[in-house]
Amino acid sequence: MLHDASVGGDHCYFALVADGHGGKDAVQIAAQRILPLITQEAKDGSGAELNRACVKSFRTLHEEICASGTTAGSTLTVCCMNASRHELHVWNVGDSLAMLVDADGHAPLGMSHRLETNPDEQARLQALGVKLRRASTAEGKEGGPLRAWPGGLAVTRCVGDADCHFVIPEPAWSTCPAPPKGGALLACTDGVWDLMSADEAAMILVEGAYDSARQAARQVVHKAVRRGLIDDTTAEFNRWRIQYSDAGGAQKPSTQVVDFSKLTITKYLGQGEFARAHETTLDGRPAAIKMLKKEKQEIPSAVQGLKREIMLMTLMDHPNVLKAYALGQHEGIPLMIVELLSRTLPSQLPRNPDTVPFWVRWREVKRWPLSRSLHCAVQLARALKYCHDDAFPGYRILHRDVKPNNIGFINDPEDPDHLVLFDFGLASLWEKKGDPTDTLARDLSGETGSLRYMAPEVANSRPYCPKAEVFSFATVTYEIASRKKPFTNLLPDAFRKALGSGYVPEIPRKWPAELQSLISVCWKLDAQQRPEFREIVPRLEALCTEHPQKRIQSL
Repeated sequence: MLHDASVGGDHCYFALVADGHGGKDAVQIAAQRILPLITQEAKDGSGAELNRACVKSFRTLHEEICASGTTAGSTLTVCCMNASRHELHVWNVGDSLAMLVDADGHAPLGMSHRLETNPDEQARLQALGVKLRRASTAEGKEGGPLRAWPGGLAVTRCVGDADCHFVIPEPAWSTCPAPPKGGALLACTDGVWDLMSADEAAMILVEGAYDSARQAARQVVHKAVRRGLIDDTTAEFNRWRIQYSDAGGAQKPSTQVVDFSKLTITKYLGQGEFARAHETTLDGRPAAIKMLKKEKQEIPSAVQGLKREIMLMTLMDHPNVLKAYALGQHEGIPLMIVELLSRTLPSQLPRNPDTVPFWVRWREVKRWPLSRSLHCAVQLARALKYCHDDAFPGYRILHRDVKPNNIGFINDPEDPDHLVLFDFGLASLWEKKGDPTDTLARDLSGETGSLRYMAPEVANSRPYCPKAEVFSFATVTYEIASRKKPFTNLLPDAFRKALGSGYVPEIPRKWPAELQSLISVCWKLDAQQRPEFREIVPRLEALCTEHPQKRIQSL
């Protein structure tokens, strides 16, 4: 959250990151109230006056949260860049920390109030008679971080936590001159700092292998995500970066955080194995809200899968990848607001001839000429090229569940068949290890995705590489071009065996020779012989030029 304010005539930029626990109430109140409290209290922009205003405002906020009836709490970090005085200030309670990076190095801003690493907090609590110990498992074994009891908090300077008498909202204050040549300020919750050192984060920003502040922030996220980040999804994306010059210019974050209670759900859209979707409205535009089914909310892998999907989708930006507009939480479970689909690919494909009269099938087939299939295929290839080559520098995104059910269309007056890829719940990051052509197979989880569209190596739980998705892409392209599902004559065990020996459906000879050749090479049993998507896209674009799509009229 970024707030631009004039304090006693000084031009100041405020930003915050908060990490709630015990529910969402405390973090929501903190996000709404702390910056107005500080700017109203401060009489001028001097460091001493800003510190006085912050200390008082943290106390006021703490009292307001406790008086609201909730027992939830939140860590809180507030950063202020006074562009008029060229001063930088950071106040924090908890373990959400900030770091300043410039050409000369980096410096931490803030103090962790995590009991495990803060002897002063341990001494303060012990003087109050508070018990300090680790949590116990069902077998009676202790594990995890040092906590304060009753309450079980691992950090004991917070705002809120009305049921824990030992919690105080007194912030630590860090201040320094703003670097004269500019710099970057990175603030993250513990979910990132637990997996990444300050040196690693600083190196990403200093090396400058990015074109924008947003892309630099992405690289920090990617490195943490790849190491298994599963904590603090909302706070993770409350992370922000300010880049400033002597004039104090700032860049705002692009990811919006929403309050679920303020959303209006209009209708149910559908559900998959783990999540359901409802239509809603965000900033006056129709959207869809995706959240876990109630019965899946207690399954850690399901929660982690949705968190992983949110982290990836809110950082991606491509015309053929479904856009994530915002994120939030409901009853402690993450949710995501995404672009509203107009329809899915399966709903548009001709139905099985065994399920509809022949004249219905005939009409549906007429609506899917080869040119329309090619138009869809090239858009899917562009989406996958973006995931493999362009989304994250140094990494590929492996979707790992490329199939018609995860492909849809959005409303676009210029293109009725504007295709998008969605559902990144099984996605994984693949490090290129410095070599963009690195496609040697690695040990990844096998049988990930939907069996019918798996590459042979995935279906048979062997090591695989990004080119497994080339095989899946070819299977989807075959289905939309032939207007029939592949491999319908095989049971799962027979399918795995046949696929492992090189069996694939017969490619229609009436198709253009280039399309036959492309599908054939994408279906190669040896993954290394399959092309990359950066090779597939221009070949399909040439085919689309030879077979231009005509607008389909209703029949």
